[in-house]
Amino acid sequence: MDLISFLNYVTWVPLVLWVALFFWFRKVAYPLYLKKQMRKGRKWAFLPEFASKNHSYIGFLRLRCMFWTFVVIALSTLSVVWVLWKFTKFPPVFGAVSAVIFVILASVLYRKAVKKIGRLLQAAYFLEYRRACYESDSRGNLRNETDILNRTAWSFNRKLRNAEKHRRLAKYVNAMAACKKIPPDLYAETMNVF
Repeated sequence: MDLISFLNYVTWVPLVLWVALFFWFRKVAYPLYLKKQMRKGRKWAFLPEFASKNHSYIGFLRLRCMFWTFVVIALSTLSVVWVLWKFTKFPPVFGAVSAVIFVILASVLYRKAVKKIGRLLQAAYFLEYRRACYESDSRGNLRNETDILNRTAWSFNRKLRNAEKHRRLAKYVNAMAACKKIPPDLYAETMNVF
């Protein structure tokens, strides 16, 4: 009898594991997404040094993500099988079908978690782009879009490497992404005030 009451409580553990898996994807597995974006040629994608210097880290991280995702899916499926066996008249085998739903849920959860990191880096990159445009305009240089993009990428990577060296990368990217600074000339142009 104690085993059955214990299993009634353990049935709800997979809900906590789904939340933990989301934060695993967001805090640990984000280099997989950034590496993929770098291969696509996205200039805003910044791979931290611990992942870029150690080439086997990405492969090992991919294996760990698949392992933890499989564990959460398996425990969730077992939980559904237990609930079907305990509270309904359906055969517990029907609970195994829920594994397909959990695989889809895991892929959606992964996309949601890593897209947040991508949006933060894009917003930070756009702030640096606006700074480069403002510096170019304030010096009176002719605007060459290629030069501005190269300058932005160089400056962005340099600032993020420095922040990473001082162990403030996440804090710095969040601050850059939340910054709504607009250079004065750009503000004057948009408001038609000269």
